Amino acid sequence: MTSVRSKKQWITLAAGHFFMALGIVGAFLPIIPTVPFLLLAAFFYNKGHPQFHHKVMNLPKIGPILRDWEQHKIIRSEAKVGAIFMIMVLFAWPIYFARQNTPFMVMLILMSLALITFIALVKSK
Repeated sequence: MTSVRSKKQWITLAAGHFFMALGIVGAFLPIIPTVPFLLLAAFFYNKGHPQFHHKVMNLPKIGPILRDWEQHKIIRSEAKVGAIFMIMVLFAWPIYFARQNTPFMVMLILMSLALITFIALVKSK
């Protein structure tokens, strides 16, 4: 039984590190989002690595946003506006160039609308 538990802890730690790395990369590349990956890192760290979870949740700039989501399932109004703006900007370019490929263009439009709708419907602070 101990090996199953240690294997699960190893998997959650590896997943936490993986999503943390993606979040760090996203902080420097505008195409990759930061917050969703840090939320996933916090989720996996919370499964058995409280020291890492604590570090992620107390990051200076992003920690309050992560805590708002984890504790209250809310997104701050400023973060909503920024997220919706970035979705529109980042999806507009591929949609424009996918004009010849209608199914792909429709898929991109539907994905962006789904993301925007989700963000808009989440409670605000």
